Amino acid sequence: MKPETIKKISLLDFDSLSTDEMGALIDALTELHKERVNHEKRRKKAEEYATRIYDLISEALYDGFNVMIDSKVLNQNCDVEVYD
Repeated sequence: MKPETIKKISLLDFDSLSTDEMGALIDALTELHKERVNHEKRRKKAEEYATRIYDLISEALYDGFNVMIDSKVLNQNCDVEVYD
């Protein structure tokens, strides 16, 4: 499949754009903005879950429970790390 031709435009030179091109530009920028906002929301939610999981593990260890992750028993002297 042949890639589409990319037309470089100056965002300040609206006189060179047709109405359809301006509409397409607005649609494309709106979609990119929505994707960025949604990505940021998902990242924040993932951080909240990681914090909640870490807190639950810490609380369980403090209360004397054994916690196993990847078949390894954690205890109060273990460091728990959460990765992205």
